[in-house]
Amino acid sequence: MVSCCWSCPAIIRYPWEVSQQQQRSPFSLPRRERRVSVVPWVVFPLLLGITVVVQAYTAATTLTAGGKHTCALRFDGRVVCWGTLASPFSHHFVQLSAGFEHTCGLRSDGAVTCWGHNDLGQAAPPSGGFTEVSAGQSHTCGIRPGGRVECWGDGSSGQAAPPDGPFTHLSAGSWHTCGVRPDGTVRCWGSNWLFYRPLTPPPGSFVQIAAGQLHSCGRRADGTAACWGSDFYGQSSPPPGAFTQLSAGLPHLWTAARGSGGLLGEQ
Repeated sequence: MVSCCWSCPAIIRYPWEVSQQQQRSPFSLPRRERRVSVVPWVVFPLLLGITVVVQAYTAATTLTAGGKHTCALRFDGRVVCWGTLASPFSHHFVQLSAGFEHTCGLRSDGAVTCWGHNDLGQAAPPSGGFTEVSAGQSHTCGIRPGGRVECWGDGSSGQAAPPDGPFTHLSAGSWHTCGVRPDGTVRCWGSNWLFYRPLTPPPGSFVQIAAGQLHSCGRRADGTAACWGSDFYGQSSPPPGAFTQLSAGLPHLWTAARGSGGLLGEQ
């Protein structure tokens, strides 16, 4: 499986390193069996025009990158972070999401724990259980059992004011949030700032959504990607073909993972 990026003139591609015994998509394995060696990267554009690529290696099931840090969820539920944000306490998690300068994790009992910057309350989750959590730039949203979305942190652009009704999946971006309804349709709320295109997603159903800074992308059941919002750098113009996972960047590269067969779960 290789990662594919679009939007930047000089595109950097790095493969995920998979062991000889696991030459298949990690997303096709049960959660507790996903053990792949991933190669996360952080790109620092320096003032002198030099680009430094820093790599870190770990055995992980999930990788999530924020504005100035990256975190990985190990196969045993422990979390390791690098960059400007330290690793969390000894908690074990089942899901992880990095925001700009904070990260939130979902624990096995449904509780959400966040760490990092909390100047706008983005790292102060409410009590109670959740089924999914997504950290944005300065806000965070989670799905309660039953599908109701609850958000906390910065709501100055409406990004923390979700509409009524159930959702099965969500993604928090910079100033907007998008969620997938049970019928697969996508609903976004908030703003994508200034004069950029509106947040209206294309028609049809999606199985995954990824909200970035000024754009969002969705993955359909056949693996193809559709994006909307700002396309100033080409971030809303995905290449053809099928993908297994999408991730829309905040101030970092826009990436997606493409499996050998292209479809989620194929080996």
